[in-house]
Amino acid sequence: MKLRVRHELEQRRAGELDPVVKARLGEAARGWIALSSGAIHAFCAQLLRRRPVDAGVDPVFQELAQPDAFRGFSRVFQRWVEQRLTSPSPVLLHAFARLSWREDHDLSSNT
Repeated sequence: MKLRVRHELEQRRAGELDPVVKARLGEAARGWIALSSGAIHAFCAQLLRRRPVDAGVDPVFQELAQPDAFRGFSRVFQRWVEQRLTSPSPVLLHAFARLSWREDHDLSSNT
């Protein structure tokens, strides 16, 4: 991530800009490597660790590895979809009706 940001700063610096802006972009590109950066989940974890009570999380929580996180998300999302389908909103019922009509229409057109 650091390299991508630094590359973007250098690219912008290479364009036609005011000399002061060019100088500041150069300083930013050189100083960027010294900054702490990480993926968004690391940033969020840092925020949660700073204020665990406010966030309602265990202060000593551990982040999941990506495969575990995907599996957890899939389970939660599947449960959410199932709950929505057991008592669908009028909007969802209307969307299903339109899809059903379209599918029936397409099948009758092909025969």
